[in-house]
Amino acid sequence: MNKDLQFFPLDTKQAQLPEYAHLLKTASDQNLVYRPSFIYSNIHMRLSKEIGDNLRFAFNSYNIFNIRPVEDKNGSITYFNGRPSFGAELILTIK
Repeated sequence: MNKDLQFFPLDTKQAQLPEYAHLLKTASDQNLVYRPSFIYSNIHMRLSKEIGDNLRFAFNSYNIFNIRPVEDKNGSITYFNGRPSFGAELILTIK
């Protein structure tokens, strides 16, 4: 499956090729903790507006500046932050 959620099935011969070896996971892989060799940031933003005493509107943005550091090791690329995502909420308080 690629980043656009398109599924590409592999037959047995294709699955054994070295190009797809990174897809194999063993039991020992699940115990590994990956620590990148650098520090990276992720910036979020929340903007809220209260309308009267009972209503609040909020807009959220995660990774707002699309900071996506990349590490290329042995031909495999690792992205450390996800793409920006946005959300909104409307809060009504009944007193």
